Amino acid sequence: AVVITAGEHARNHGWVVWAAATLATFVCILITWLPLHYAMHMLKVFGEVGMNAVTKIMGFLLVCIAAQMIITGVIGVWQNNLSPLSAKATANEPL
Repeated sequence: AVVITAGEHARNHGWVVWAAATLATFVCILITWLPLHYAMHMLKVFGEVGMNAVTKIMGFLLVCIAAQMIITGVIGVWQNNLSPLSAKATANEPL
């Protein structure tokens, strides 16, 4: 999705936006890779209890992000397709 979006923006806004999106992608990859690479070291530093706490916090954040995505999707569907105003607008449009 990031590559497709970057390509579309590059066509519309030039190579600087494409380069920024590419750099942001690599930064995200690096941020993801670092904790995975140093997981054993983190386990030694935090211990078993600390890692369980980190796991629960990350799980909670993941649930929060998922809930927000669902809420945003439902609101978008309601506003675009199911709201009474959109039904009135489509009923008055000529065929």
